[in-house]
Amino acid sequence: MITKTSGLILLCFLQSTLSIPLNEFYSFGSNVQEANERLADSNDAVSRAIFPPVPYIFYGESQNRIAVSVNGALFFGRRSPTDYVPNQNKFPLGNRRKFVAPFWADVDATAAGEVWFRASTSQTILDSVNTRIANAFPLQPTFTATHLTIATWDRVGYFNQRSD
Repeated sequence: MITKTSGLILLCFLQSTLSIPLNEFYSFGSNVQEANERLADSNDAVSRAIFPPVPYIFYGESQNRIAVSVNGALFFGRRSPTDYVPNQNKFPLGNRRKFVAPFWADVDATAAGEVWFRASTSQTILDSVNTRIANAFPLQPTFTATHLTIATWDRVGYFNQRSD
């Protein structure tokens, strides 16, 4: 029996030194077939809300709204962008703030880099993700992703307009 899951958040990170070859990342940028958005070049920018076709289940709670922060967080619900500024907030965050922080840093994309994000239901990408998950987590053979949120922090700088 195959169990459908509500989704998967897929994160891609690029730095000047890559441990994963660029060709293994899911495509991003202006040449992507699906709608792909670039986060504004500003310090502490946050994307518009992304509404997945099926809510994510995050710690047992249904989440139907996700946004991407330039500072490396994907967060659920309605929050202020300043809730996700690393130098102002330390872990753990209080007030039941729900987010995933794969790249928690004080990023400033005004001088260097770009942040791209999109929702995807591409069957080609879903098949690839399902294969990768099955290989990485063999004890979870019934996992099947139905949609993705993909975010890529590409060669971003750090606060205060640093690009090195």
